[in-house]
Amino acid sequence: HKAIRRQRQMCIRDSYMVGGKMFAALLTTADDCAPEYQNHPMLTVKVAPEEGNFLQRQYPDILPGYYMDKQHWISVRLDGAVPQEEVMRLCKSGYALIFAKLTKKMQKEIFGE
Repeated sequence: HKAIRRQRQMCIRDSYMVGGKMFAALLTTADDCAPEYQNHPMLTVKVAPEEGNFLQRQYPDILPGYYMDKQHWISVRLDGAVPQEEVMRLCKSGYALIFAKLTKKMQKEIFGE
């Protein structure tokens, strides 16, 4: 029997990184992914697990991270009802989570010290 490898179709339009590590990505999904993700512009962002669970209960347009570790990433349907201020806060929070895990040396390099 011949094995068939099936790749999930997604298009990362932009990824946002600090210290070479991604904290957020803008993406579009294909027609063959789960219905709740289909045909929506998405922001996938790093979160603390407890925050991700809370936000998914608060907003129907916040889902487990598409094609990412569902415990540490969420996906936000940008054409949904999540306020812009909350989306911006999530981006800043994702950045802070990744930045905090960088070495002190790398943090100083980023700040230009």
